[in-house]
Amino acid sequence: VLLRENHFDFQKGVSEMIQVNDTVLYGGQSVCTVTEICEKKIGRETVRYYALKPVFDGKSTIFVPCGNEKLVGKMRRILSAAEIRALIDSLQNESLDWIEDDAERKEQYGAILHSGDRKALALLIRTLYLHRQALKASGRKFHAADEQILERAQKLLHEEFAYVLNIQPEEVPLFITRQLEAAEK
Repeated sequence: VLLRENHFDFQKGVSEMIQVNDTVLYGGQSVCTVTEICEKKIGRETVRYYALKPVFDGKSTIFVPCGNEKLVGKMRRILSAAEIRALIDSLQNESLDWIEDDAERKEQYGAILHSGDRKALALLIRTLYLHRQALKASGRKFHAADEQILERAQKLLHEEFAYVLNIQPEEVPLFITRQLEAAEK
């Protein structure tokens, strides 16, 4: 299964592609439902917006201006269950290189968080998890900044997987482990 990091294509007309009740990923907010496409008057100008409701945080609403290519570009389609399984299978024995320099690591790993690339996110999670385990085994502590990046990456990936697979976000690590074990057999 080919993984596609689809952003919405402005050439096709975004308003024709994104519809009310569509489920999308939006930037660092994870899985959102498009609840409406509305107009708001700002000064003398009327602007069309996508109203997005985060699936796992129903308290907030995100308004994305339909005409803002950069912000609409942060909206991505969610993966299918088959694409999630293929992604997990592709992770066998892979991880990212550990970056020793704290500032460089924070910058590079932060860029992965903002990219929305699910495979890179999964590899980032794996890399940070393995490094945390190695530090723990040697009696050393995991950096707080690395822990924050790990938590953000897990939130993004686990919420999407949970939504698609109809499980709870906290069940995703076990699902991934079982998928990897089944692939090894």
